[in-house]
Amino acid sequence: MSPETKKCQHCKKEFHIAPEEEDFFSTIDMPLPKMCPHCRYIRRLQWRNFRTLYERQSDLSGKPMISMYAPHNGFTVYSSQEWWSDAWDPCDFGQEYDSARSFFEQYHELNKRVPKEGLIQINCENSGYCNLTIKSKNCYLVFGCMENENCYFGHIVWNSTDCVDCFYVINCELCYWCNDCVHGYHNFFSNDCNHCTDVYFCSDCFNCQNCFGCVGLKNKQYYWFNEPMTKEQFEKNMVAVFPLTDKKINQYQKQQFALRLKTIFPPYHGKQNENVSGDHVDNCKNCEQCFDIKKSENTKYCATVTEKINCYDINFSPTPGEHSYNNLAPLNFHNVFCSHMLNNCHDMWYCDACYSSSECLGCTGLRNKKYCILNKQYEKAEYEQVKAEIIKNMKLTGEWGEFWPEQYSPFCYNESVAQDYHPLSKEEAKIKGYRFKETDRKEYKKATYEILADSAEIPNTILEELLACGKCGKNYKIIPQELAFYKKHQLPAPRFCPNCRQNMRMQLRNARELKKRQCSCQNSEHGHSGQCSAEFATAHPLQLENVYCWECYQKEVY
Repeated sequence: MSPETKKCQHCKKEFHIAPEEEDFFSTIDMPLPKMCPHCRYIRRLQWRNFRTLYERQSDLSGKPMISMYAPHNGFTVYSSQEWWSDAWDPCDFGQEYDSARSFFEQYHELNKRVPKEGLIQINCENSGYCNLTIKSKNCYLVFGCMENENCYFGHIVWNSTDCVDCFYVINCELCYWCNDCVHGYHNFFSNDCNHCTDVYFCSDCFNCQNCFGCVGLKNKQYYWFNEPMTKEQFEKNMVAVFPLTDKKINQYQKQQFALRLKTIFPPYHGKQNENVSGDHVDNCKNCEQCFDIKKSENTKYCATVTEKINCYDINFSPTPGEHSYNNLAPLNFHNVFCSHMLNNCHDMWYCDACYSSSECLGCTGLRNKKYCILNKQYEKAEYEQVKAEIIKNMKLTGEWGEFWPEQYSPFCYNESVAQDYHPLSKEEAKIKGYRFKETDRKEYKKATYEILADSAEIPNTILEELLACGKCGKNYKIIPQELAFYKKHQLPAPRFCPNCRQNMRMQLRNARELKKRQCSCQNSEHGHSGQCSAEFATAHPLQLENVYCWECYQKEVY
């Protein structure tokens, strides 16, 4: 069978639905998507706010708190302690379904009334400025923070200790300014390094130790910009490196980038896969257009997920799940659809922030519940009857199978994680029909140049200063734990605020978009032309000229 071609209702571009996708949607009793995978993905991301925090009052106690929900945005918000307390019952907000009205409109009304948890924190200690955080201790401004200790300024940092300004790092310790590093120890200014120790300004290295400025090395030790040297030579060179200054950092980064342009790369970052496409894919089989995915099978259009089976369109899910579609941040789930932030749930449709629940439709804030619709409790038989009526009506209105529209999200586009992965200007967002929050226009205090001078010593008085970002102008502060880290590792104080530093690290990653290209390998064994004819989809930018198919890459590297 040939793929079916459709036109996206949002971007108006054509997209294809393969026969196996038609089978999948048939098994879950949902119509074929009206939007292309990218637009479906952007819609989901607009319901997730990682890093935009506000000072506001709890709508229960009136006490001040830090929250991901802006004050006066129309949603009811409690502190985490209040949300988990017995001071309220989510079923007290239950409402009858009205068959004459849009289901999405009715859910939106309920969603605004039922309390939201200001910051999502589960079993955390001394991490009050972290959001979407699980089992972490002494962390600060880390978002998507899971089982960490003493980590500061990060995004998707899992099972790590003493890591600062890191992005997508897992099982790492003593790392600074790193992206996509796994099982790393003492890694600095490095990207896509796996099982590496004491590496600096390195990229795409595996099982390397004591390497500086290297790209694409495997199982190497004592290398300097991909050239081998003795231990004594390496250690002598390192003496001249520290203390690091901004000038030195810029110099080393430029040298490494020049080397990167000459290095051979495979179609994607990953290992031990079969029939996959995307980037940062590990131990997967039959996974298409997936990014940052591990240990999954028969899965499509997913990102930042682990252990998924027969799942489509899921984001931010680090725990097992199967047979589900169009979800954002579900944990330990089965048979859940078009939902957000469910934990230990199964057989759920259009639900948000529910825990240990099942057989619910259009509910929010439930804990240990079953047979609920719009937070109203039913007996099983009546639940099945009302659910069938709602599904029938939603199919007629075209709502069934679609994620909640972005206009009902508690967040504007630039408050949500969509702005992190796919930044838009106010004008661009308006053209696409997205809401955009006006930025703060107040005057910011300027820091003195002497405090941020490019020198080896950071004065302790910097803790008393309100610094101004060298990029956006907003104020930020250096905290004592952060300063101790810089001094210990002979690093300069950052000249940019945490948000701008996050955006700078984001730009170092490949975009989550695949483009077809031909293998770059030039070899006489490929015939008269000398170039391999293999084609593949890759997220690598065009400026990386030496991108090989897997067969040519393995012949060249191994």
